[in-house]
Amino acid sequence: MPVNINFFRRSLCKNIFNAHQARWIRERTWHHSQQIEENPDGSLILTLKVSSLDAVKRWVMSFGAHAEVLSPPELQKEIKSDLQKMLQFYSN
Repeated sequence: MPVNINFFRRSLCKNIFNAHQARWIRERTWHHSQQIEENPDGSLILTLKVSSLDAVKRWVMSFGAHAEVLSPPELQKEIKSDLQKMLQFYSN
């Protein structure tokens, strides 16, 4: 059986959390690979090395407007696509 190389691929995800949400992000370890960069305005950038972008997408979207994916671009595109579809539900 061939090995799925993409299964082992790690993606570097950078997410920015605004000052409101950052206080709770700081309180725990979300992933063993996490690195936190503090910003002067109280926001923070959380960097993770993950094997599943789907899990990160659902997690980041759960924070609503308090979080933004900075990279990778393919995750940004997936979230944008999901948000456009969701917006159609409320466009009446």
